[in-house]
Amino acid sequence: SLRYLNAFPKGGYLAVHDHFSLFLQVANRTMLPTGWKRKVSFYFTLLNQSDKELFRSNIVRCQVLDVKGPSWGFEKLCPLSKLQENGVLEKDRLIIEVYINLIEAVDGESGDVSGKEETMDINGFKVLASQVTLVRKIFAEHPDIALGLKSKNQVLKTAYMNVLIGLINTLNKPSHNHSETELTKAGSELSELEEVGFKLDWLKSKLEEVILERKNEDVDDADASRVQQLEENLKNLEEIVSDLKVKLDEGKEKTSCDGFLLVGDDEDMEKLSEKAFSWEIDNFFERNGVIRSDPFTSGGCEWLLCVHPKGKLVDDHLSLFLHAVNPVSLLPGWRRRASYRFVLLNQSGKELRRTAEELRFFCAEAEGRGSHRMLPLTKLQEEGFLEDNKLTIEVYIKVVKVVAEGNLTGNEMVNFRGFHVLNRQAVSVSNIFVLHPDVAVDIRSGIKEVKTAYMNILLGLVETLDKAPQSLSDTELTNAESELSELEEAGFKLDWLKPKLEEFSLKRKQATSSPRVSPFECIDFLVKRFFLSCFSEH
Repeated sequence: SLRYLNAFPKGGYLAVHDHFSLFLQVANRTMLPTGWKRKVSFYFTLLNQSDKELFRSNIVRCQVLDVKGPSWGFEKLCPLSKLQENGVLEKDRLIIEVYINLIEAVDGESGDVSGKEETMDINGFKVLASQVTLVRKIFAEHPDIALGLKSKNQVLKTAYMNVLIGLINTLNKPSHNHSETELTKAGSELSELEEVGFKLDWLKSKLEEVILERKNEDVDDADASRVQQLEENLKNLEEIVSDLKVKLDEGKEKTSCDGFLLVGDDEDMEKLSEKAFSWEIDNFFERNGVIRSDPFTSGGCEWLLCVHPKGKLVDDHLSLFLHAVNPVSLLPGWRRRASYRFVLLNQSGKELRRTAEELRFFCAEAEGRGSHRMLPLTKLQEEGFLEDNKLTIEVYIKVVKVVAEGNLTGNEMVNFRGFHVLNRQAVSVSNIFVLHPDVAVDIRSGIKEVKTAYMNILLGLVETLDKAPQSLSDTELTNAESELSELEEAGFKLDWLKPKLEEFSLKRKQATSSPRVSPFECIDFLVKRFFLSCFSEH
């Protein structure tokens, strides 16, 4: 979720004028659903232009941010007298870094949309009410900006406009606030927007101007004072290393709630996952349908394994999944975060396959995790590979977090192979990639918002073609053909979907071209049949 910092150089909300105040705040709060909540741990560091650390705050542990308290920080972070000392701040510049660990995010109730903004149509683009002024200004100053836009798809147009607004906001910041990564991303976004038909010569000039200013500032930064500071840093290297060792020792004693500890000893690493269950399956080759293990407990949670000897969604691999037991009996909003791995062995204990450790969320929308392509069936069927037709499966599990209940709505975003999709869409997207692994290997866009729009179009197209052909209107079929063409143009490989659409179009044409009998012809036929039946009786 988006956040921003509130900095008060002369003191914050309580008018403390002798200290620098700094707060972390949740952004776009009015657009979040009712009941949203974020639990975070975080801390701040203050640096000068030479990256010398001036101050580090205490760690704020497990702080809840919600509608009643959307921000948290320090009224008295650092005395102003310290920052005003001679030579502390170079060129009157202060760098603020914030380190955040998101522990829990609850997005509240999807049914209550009172906190969400309505959309308005501006020149064929659906934009939020808060964006209307800026979008109108864009069209007023650059009337032909979107005349060459190739796409007519509303989902894509909305995504493009959001990217354009973000790009303008980025370039309106002071040049010294831009990182090299931000400017590279801005150049990539501008190129892609021009490629799809936007006329952005005016924005390209702005980007070039910002890049030039940034380069000039970088040259100015490499002055004598910086060199002198670097020499001083080198002299103090031993002291810094010693200080880091002390901090590392302190860090090892912190609770896991902090979330900032990135290292541990070998013993801790070995405890990432422990053997939770071992399962021996007899007469493996004679099994056809899904095989379920007995339930077992690990990390205080009940689990079971599901094996598909002839594959699930695929027919040339063994499929294996770890499931939560009886998920419908769990409280609404339940979820678990656990790392797991599988090991397959034959009867002699010879290892046939070992998967890498994976850390995944289990919830009502995705209560099973695993692999559709665990092991090729041709490999399993090799002579001597399985002894006495027996397969042993071991599963290693480490439960990281358990939430018995919550306010999950299915609207939480997850990242699946570079596509940010809703949690409730994750299974559908996963199935597409299982059946068609190369579906998106050639996609040209690298912009998150555009890729999300493309995936939503693809999911809608698949859903449309899952309906009965006779239930689709001519308009729906025309839209489907347009969407498929646009997705292919964007780099998606949809040879598997095109034949189905062609079949639907053919059936639709046959249905509309077949001769229809009018109601009068039906009445005439029934009358004639009645009289014939009367005469035949005599």
